[in-house]
Amino acid sequence: MAALSARKTTVLLESRTDAVYAQGYLVYLREDTLMAQPFDLKKLALTGEAVPVAENVRSIGAQRRGVFSVSQNGLLAFQSGATIGTRVLTWVDRAGKRLGAVGTPSEFYVVMLSPDGKRVLTSVLDPATRGYDLWVFDVARQVRTRFTFDNGRAIVPGIWSPDGASIVYTGRRNGTSGLYRRAADLSGTEELLYTSQSNPLPTGWSPDGKSILFGESNTVSATSSGIFRLPLDEKKPVALTTNGIYPSGAHFSPDGRWIAYFATDASRQEVYAMPYPGPGGKVQISSNGGTQVRWRSDGKEIFYISRTGELTAVEVKSSATSLEVGRVETLFSGLPAGGGPVPYDVAPGGQRFLVAMPTEQATPEPLTLVQNWTAALKK
Repeated sequence: MAALSARKTTVLLESRTDAVYAQGYLVYLREDTLMAQPFDLKKLALTGEAVPVAENVRSIGAQRRGVFSVSQNGLLAFQSGATIGTRVLTWVDRAGKRLGAVGTPSEFYVVMLSPDGKRVLTSVLDPATRGYDLWVFDVARQVRTRFTFDNGRAIVPGIWSPDGASIVYTGRRNGTSGLYRRAADLSGTEELLYTSQSNPLPTGWSPDGKSILFGESNTVSATSSGIFRLPLDEKKPVALTTNGIYPSGAHFSPDGRWIAYFATDASRQEVYAMPYPGPGGKVQISSNGGTQVRWRSDGKEIFYISRTGELTAVEVKSSATSLEVGRVETLFSGLPAGGGPVPYDVAPGGQRFLVAMPTEQATPEPLTLVQNWTAALKK
C-alpha cells in the first residue's frame, strides 16, 4: 500500500491473493475463506481484526485470484468451488485429443519432460502452505517425488541436464535468489551455481552439458533484462544480446547451434532464433505473436503458444549459419497466452505433448449474490 504522492510503501497484511477495498473494508482470501478487515482510508491503516464473510470461495490462476467482486453500494458476489486440483497433466496428440493422464489433479504450472520422456519436472502448488515446489513424476510408474522444499510464492522453474541425471532450479536462501544444481534422484546436496538480486530463471541446458541459459528481469530497465549463458566450469554469466525487450524463455536447439526465445518488439511478443555462439542476426519464427518456445527432439520443428492460446508448430531447416522457416501449422487451442507459466512440453519425436490441462467440470458452481453484506459484520 502507498499513497500516490508518497515514495514509501507500507505492508498492510500478508496474502497470496488479490485484495479490494469497499465500504470501509479490505476484502481478500485467507486460504479459501473470504475475509473483511476494517481499513481507514484517511490514515491508510487497518483498524480492526479480520472477520470471515464466506467460506469455500474459489480462486484461479497461478496468482490465486479470488472469484469474488464487491460493489460500493452493498453487493457482494462470489463463486464457491475447489481451488486445488483444477489441472491435470495430460498427454495429447497433435490434434489436441486427450490420450491419458499422469497422476491426479493438482495445480501444475511449469512442465518440463526429461530428455528421454520418462519423467516430468513440474511446479506444484501445496494446498496447505499455498507455496510452490518442484516435483518429479515417473510417467510409467505414476509415482511422484518432491524435489524442492522451499514453499516459495513464485512458481519454481527447473531444467534437466542432457543426460537426465541432474536438475538446475531457482532457489531463495537468506533473502537472495540463486541457481542451484542437484542430482535428479536427490542424492548428495545442492550446489550453488550463481546468485542474483534479479531472480534468475533457468530455461535451457546446452546439448554438450557445459552451459545453461537463464533469464533475468531488471525491474528498473526492461532493456537491461535479458538472456544469459552460464558456463558450468567458470560460473561467470555471459550476456547474449537479442535487441528485444524482455527476451526470455531461451532454449538450445538439439544440435546446440541455435537458441530460440521470445521477446517484445513493436509492443508484441514474438518468437525468434539466433545462431549460437554467433555471429549472425536473429530470425523471426512467429508472425502474429508467440511465447513459450520448445524444440522438437530432432530439431525439425519449433513449437510455441500463439497470442490467442494455440499451440503452433513451425518447420525449420538449420545449419551452422542459416535457419530456414517453413510451413506453419496450428495444432490445438486452449493454452494460456502470454509469457507466464509454461504449461506444456514436447515428447521425443514431436507427436505427443504433456499439457497441464484444466480439469473437465460437468457443472460449474453458481454465483452467490449477497445484499448489504457488511450488516452481518456489525452484529
